[in-house]
Amino acid sequence: MGLEVMEVEIVKRCGRRGCLLRNFIESSNAKMHEEGGAILPNLVSGYNKLQQSSSKNMKLIKEGFEVITQFHYWEIIKNQFIDMLIFDIFIGNQDRHPFNWMILFFDTEIKFSPIYDNGASLGFNFNHEKLIEMNTSDSKLNKYVRNARVKAGLFENTHVKAKDLLIYIRDHFPNELENSIKKLENFDLKEYKEYIHSVEMLTVEQKKWLTRMIPAKKEKILEWVQAKEGYHE
Repeated sequence: MGLEVMEVEIVKRCGRRGCLLRNFIESSNAKMHEEGGAILPNLVSGYNKLQQSSSKNMKLIKEGFEVITQFHYWEIIKNQFIDMLIFDIFIGNQDRHPFNWMILFFDTEIKFSPIYDNGASLGFNFNHEKLIEMNTSDSKLNKYVRNARVKAGLFENTHVKAKDLLIYIRDHFPNELENSIKKLENFDLKEYKEYIHSVEMLTVEQKKWLTRMIPAKKEKILEWVQAKEGYHE
């Protein structure tokens, strides 16, 4: 999708698989960095109240954006933040809480960090039996895609419906969403599938799942964006 993400390599040590992560703070020579969940409570009103809110779905999403749009740096990070949310819906990220994105401070500029901590995605907790079940049922795949929930970079412990988040963004940030959707539309599914099949450490069922799920996610996001359904509390 052309997004800036943390550089990660899958490695093996003493027969065990793990991840090697490049420290983007040091490599970019940032003078200071702050995670969203650390900086927002000090710079906007309502952050702590938001985390304790009993609201659900659209109403909670509205409350979340009312908090972050007060943020002094919102206009600087807005495009990248929306990109990140669309990316998270696409990959099914379950853990984009406010401490999983960051702002980097340099001598003369402020930047949104590369996207990091994307591991709780792609059906990450499905075991072999669950993958077989999902791979042999179109209805279960569709249900998984349709009912996806995310933390939206705003909520520490609460999830909202991915569809509601997308509709809210579409109706309140149409220009930013248009740019994000263009990136999604340009995502090369053929190249993606070839890459998945080339990864030796993936099982047959994992490869089948990943090559079924991502195209279904892309199709569903584009369907939601084009739907006539609008924002409502």
